Amino acid sequence: MSPTSNPNASAEELLQRGVSGVRYLERFGGYGRVRELGQLQFQVIMIFDFLMAENVQAAMDGVALLAVTLEQASLDGGRMELATLLCLQEDAPASIFVNRQLSSTSRAKSFAPLADQRWVTCASAFLKEMEVISAKRSEMNSGQRTFSDGSSDAASAQPSAKAKAKVAPKKKGKGKGNQPVSEESEA
Repeated sequence: MSPTSNPNASAEELLQRGVSGVRYLERFGGYGRVRELGQLQFQVIMIFDFLMAENVQAAMDGVALLAVTLEQASLDGGRMELATLLCLQEDAPASIFVNRQLSSTSRAKSFAPLADQRWVTCASAFLKEMEVISAKRSEMNSGQRTFSDGSSDAASAQPSAKAKAKVAPKKKGKGKGNQPVSEESEA
């Protein structure tokens, strides 16, 4: 929001200069397709702004109302209509519900702008490591190895279709039809 502002300024001073979570949401939006999450984010950001202003009582009220909102949404199977009314909060600004626009020259980021890149990198590395560990566990449990091309020991242990022995065709008679076979013709 204000990259040139003094980093040594207190949170209250930054709030007075216009640096706030609500202004961030109004400026960048991004909750057009997920309105319920936008409403919840607005509640959380309001609590952050109360804390920046050192208004602890309002922050405590905000957290209590957020708990009521989440509990009601859970009881309603994720529906937020009643939960939004119970949060006793003003309507979120309409600009929050606008989809985030990316310029044609910028690369799309796969992480939230509020998240520090180092934090996202660590979380991504953790997920990758958990995926490897999970694959190894399932490999150990099944007694099979999985190779990088996706094949496994079980697939290589089965004979291929080409390697199967062909069954010899049955010999046909010489046009005699369904006549009973006599002992003389066999000899």
